[in-house]
Amino acid sequence: MNRQRIAGQPVKVASSSHKAGIKQDNRIFVYILLLSNNTYYTGMTNNLKRRMEEHNTGKSISTRNYLPAKLIYYTTLTDRKQARWLEKKIKNRGAARYLRLKSTLKACAK
Repeated sequence: MNRQRIAGQPVKVASSSHKAGIKQDNRIFVYILLLSNNTYYTGMTNNLKRRMEEHNTGKSISTRNYLPAKLIYYTTLTDRKQARWLEKKIKNRGAARYLRLKSTLKACAK
């Protein structure tokens, strides 16, 4: 399953169940943040809610000086290798270019 959200649309994040001793599903999120200095940060995680809290409380070294971090895009994958590949592709291509491509493809599909 592949779920995607783009800026302006509501972002729903599933709550983590691993703290309760229940095995967490195998979803991997690849996400893009817009930082306060108008740059993008791309990352991947298995718990998007926790990772956003880490970013916005300054626990993440790479984003702590550019708060607040706003989640503007994410997609959900089930294969870690595929998620890592997508994260690298976005970083190499540039997040702004990737987001423009996604919005162009979405407009063409209508």
